[in-house]
This record gives sequence, C-alpha cells and structure tokens, in this order.
Amino acid sequence: MKSQFLSRMSHELRTPLNSIIGFTQLLVKNSRDTLAPPQQEQVAHINSSSQHLMALINDILDISRIESGKVHINLEPVYPGQHHSTGEAHRPQKRYLDNGPDGSE
Repeated sequence: MKSQFLSRMSHELRTPLNSIIGFTQLLVKNSRDTLAPPQQEQVAHINSSSQHLMALINDILDISRIESGKVHINLEPVYPGQHHSTGEAHRPQKRYLDNGPDGSE
C-alpha cells in the first residue's frame, strides 16, 4: 500500500515539474533572441529553482523508499582518493592553458 502511494506521489510531483524544467530549458536556450535581459534572468532562476526542487523531491522519495524497506543499503569502507566504481586511486587530470600560436597565454 505504501509503495503504491510513493509511486503515485512520485508521478504527481515529478510529471508537472519535468514539464516546467523542459520548458524553461527551451526558454533559456532561445532567450537571447526573444527575451529582454531581466526576463532571461527570471527564466534562468525558474529553471534553477525547479531543478533544485526536483532534487529535493528525489531525495525525499529516496528516504521514503529506504524507510519502507524497498531499498537495501550495503555499507562499504571508502578510502580517500579512491574512485568508487573501479577501486582505482583517483589521479587529478592535468589542466592545460589555452596558449596562442607563439606559446603565450
């Protein structure tokens, strides 16, 4: 019963929010030609806020699944500098500056 409720809540919360996120992403992408700068900022704020809200909803639903026993957590030791999926030590990538043709920055 509880899992059906969670599934329904997930759908009821995410579906309209996904529409808002998709529409605002389109507006952000095409806003330079159609919107004034203050409107561009407002659309970007709506997009950012709606994505933040989606993350919160996902977190709440994850916690609910854990509490209902639908998700099992396997605890494993984690070592600093170790990549979680391969077990290999993470080596930072070198960053290169974009140099001009004569080698200057």
